[in-house]
Parts: sequence; structure tokens; C-alpha cells
Amino acid sequence: FFFLMIRRPPRSTQSRSSAASDVYKRQNMYISKEGTGAGNNWVQGYAQCEQNYEEIIKIIDREADQLENLEGFIMIHSISGGTGSGLGSYLLEKLKDRFPKKLIQTYSIFPNLDPQDVVVQPYNNLLTLKRLTLNADSVVVLDNKALSKFAADKLNIPNPGIVQTNQLTGTILCDSTHPLRSVSYTHLR
Repeated sequence: FFFLMIRRPPRSTQSRSSAASDVYKRQNMYISKEGTGAGNNWVQGYAQCEQNYEEIIKIIDREADQLENLEGFIMIHSISGGTGSGLGSYLLEKLKDRFPKKLIQTYSIFPNLDPQDVVVQPYNNLLTLKRLTLNADSVVVLDNKALSKFAADKLNIPNPGIVQTNQLTGTILCDSTHPLRSVSYTHLR
């Protein structure tokens, strides 16, 4: 398995220098040379991926060529901001075109819609949902509001925040992808 990280610069410099940075191959981290994110705008994220597609696909092709049996892709993204929704949508379309027989599963993080931070968030959601229905073979919905409610009600965390919802998201990802990361009878010849 390989991990492609696409991030905007302010957070990515922190990721590269953190203790977890040794987990990821640095050559699999794509950081926009423009130095900006998509500004919570789906169209901007889509256009940025379109402009930088060749650089991103080189990373994917390099890693895919090293695998003996590529079975599919797992994509983790938010559907409400510009980078996760727009760039994620473009990449999802291109992966389906380039690897039509490979499975694509997404872990799509849905926003808490009560206090909308961004005016265009509903449009980002709608445009992304269309791409998910057309191009993904499986979509795991991670609802921020439901995760917060679960943390408060079942885990007794008073006022759960982003740290707790991210921990729950990480647990869901690890548990649901465990069979893919473990040697099992499906990998025996």
C-alpha cells in the first residue's frame, strides 16, 4: 500500500516535520507550488488538480508500478472544502478513467451543516456527491455531526472537538481497512 498526501502548505510543513512524518514516503507528498489551498471553493480545487494532474499521477503511477497486484484505491477526503471536494472530485474521475477495472473506495467526511462556515459549502457538497455516485465503487460516509454525538453520548466526552472526531475517524479507517493490510487467505497462491 502507498499513501499519497495532497495538502496545502500551511499544514503540510507541519506534517513533514512531525513525528508521524516518518510513516509516509516524502516523495508521495504533493504540495502545491502556488502555496495556496483551494479557498473552500470546489471549482478552485478542481482547477488546481487539473493543472497539476501530471505531477500527481506520476506519484500514483510510480507506486502502482511497484505493486504486484493493484486491487484498488482508497481515497480519504472532505466533501465541504475546496481541496477535498474539488481536487478530490477531479482525482476520483481521473482514477476511474485511468484504472477502470480497479475498485475505488472513498472515506468521505461530511460536514456538520448546522453552523455553515462557508457560504458555498452546500454547492461543494452537491458537486462532490455527483462525482462520488458516478466514480466511486464504495463510499463510507463519515458524518462529523454523528461522530461528535457518538463521542458525547457513548464515550461520555463532554464537548467533543476535532481531536476526538479525528480519533474516531482514525479508528474507523484502521478497523475497516485491516483486512486489506493483513496477510490472509486471499493473498496466498
